[in-house]
Amino acid sequence: MSSPVLAALPGADVSVRSALATVEQAWAAEGDEAVRASQMNVVLLLGAATPPAEAAALFEQAQGFARRYPSRLVVLAGRPGSEPPEAKVHVACFLDPSRRGKRCCEALMLAHGPHTPELESLLSTWLEADLPAYLWAHRVEAAELAAWTSFARRFTRVVLDRSVDGDAPFALSWPRPEAVRDLAFARCLPVRQSLGQFLSGHAPADLVRGLRAVRAIHGPGHRGEAHGLLGW
Repeated sequence: MSSPVLAALPGADVSVRSALATVEQAWAAEGDEAVRASQMNVVLLLGAATPPAEAAALFEQAQGFARRYPSRLVVLAGRPGSEPPEAKVHVACFLDPSRRGKRCCEALMLAHGPHTPELESLLSTWLEADLPAYLWAHRVEAAELAAWTSFARRFTRVVLDRSVDGDAPFALSWPRPEAVRDLAFARCLPVRQSLGQFLSGHAPADLVRGLRAVRAIHGPGHRGEAHGLLGW
């Protein structure tokens, strides 16, 4: 396999055409004890600059989410050039004591070149119909991400990380800007809760008396968190 990102992810190499059939065969092999009750689709869109180790860590996070909220996980790994697409399939099952049986997480992965209508068409066939879909984009150049904005109408949420990708992806012409969320802001929830509890113990007039400006200073890699706190 020539894609270093796909090589770092678990699963079996398959042809692009046989990916869906392979998932079905994997479920059949698990037998009737395996529970399959997807609630949503999660698309992890990895830019060409994503290091393989980082991609593997993100995959683990996404799979952990899929275990808690049964999902079909689709990983799209961008890469420079126009090499033929490559695919992998991964089905992992685990014991679920609360349901007294097995639950399985399925993932379809694709290494691809530039964005094309054919790529969108393939993604459409890989998504489970009639279920909400969420897009998580990571290290995708703004110019490349712009090609996905029209397709983004299909996503209930679009998740980005300002601390990783900067401001440019948030400035794109998203069809539903209210659906675009910042992971950096979400990570600040404990900080906002602590600040909120402290500030709530003081009268608003006392808090603003003599106040001229609020400035947030951040360390490397935390610009998104600082931006979110200032907006809050």
